[in-house]
Amino acid sequence: MGVTDLNPVTVAMIDKVNGSPIYDNRDAYCYQAIKEALDKNNYKVESVDIATAELTGDYDIIMLCSPSNDLTEAQITKISDYLNNDSKYGRKMIYFGSPFKSANTENLDEFLSVWGVKIGRSYATETNSGAAQVANIAIGTIGGVPVVTANAEASLNAGFTASRLPIITPLCCPVERLYDQNSGRYTYPLLTTSDSCVLYPLDESAEDFNADSAEKVSADMAVLSEVTFTSGSETLKSQIAVFGSPWIMDIVVAGSSGSYDNANYFISLLNTATGKENVITIAEKSLDKAKMTITDSQAKTIRAVTLFAIPLLVAVIGIVVYVRRRNK
Repeated sequence: MGVTDLNPVTVAMIDKVNGSPIYDNRDAYCYQAIKEALDKNNYKVESVDIATAELTGDYDIIMLCSPSNDLTEAQITKISDYLNNDSKYGRKMIYFGSPFKSANTENLDEFLSVWGVKIGRSYATETNSGAAQVANIAIGTIGGVPVVTANAEASLNAGFTASRLPIITPLCCPVERLYDQNSGRYTYPLLTTSDSCVLYPLDESAEDFNADSAEKVSADMAVLSEVTFTSGSETLKSQIAVFGSPWIMDIVVAGSSGSYDNANYFISLLNTATGKENVITIAEKSLDKAKMTITDSQAKTIRAVTLFAIPLLVAVIGIVVYVRRRNK
């Protein structure tokens, strides 16, 4: 840690299940960066195995790290019980999706739907060459990376002060809000792209996808969901911040504080969620690279290269198509 904190905020990082990493190994770069950022900002991080550990009130916030496979009903009950807190609420959670998830996750999807959100099986790409970023990330260089805007009306964004630097969302799945409000539950955009993005499918439909003719949309890359209950003059609340991908905190992007505002945003959100003093320290990495804008022709070339530069995104699609055709 940087400076000793007499009352550190404790984060339960749910990163294992039955002793194995809960996330795809490509996402590991992001969780390395998240752990470093939390440590630098005086958070106490505890690695948690959701299969064996209990989620107790000792944790100020829990973080579910891009599960690549479904959780059992019992494991999800642990999370739900933590958030419900015997109907006293007052609990917080960060949930990360992943573009590398290939398994069906019915239990997790149902859990998210109760909170009014759904993580799409696609990733957002910016088609406006004047806005698109070329980003160096841990697994290569990709283009068409969206710049997102923080929604000032979302309570967890209250402590964030935007700078001249962009927040980018490489390899990020869209987070759909299933409702604005429903029986004491509310959803709010946290981070939103421009309206000139397309959503590249991460399933067999990618084979016939044409970015030039695809619908241009504005997509939420992160959403806040909260449940509230009023008891007398007191309002009780639990909140989940759902990110479409952990790559907002890629180890290169998060360390590039001279180019991107990502780490500043993420730590600010965490500080607001936990009530921690909003003093942010970001460790600058030697991997910092200057950001670039690109022409339309360059954007098309980079988008094509990107698909080959990210092996799993292509491999998974190819395998699914092959197996389905073989079984016809």
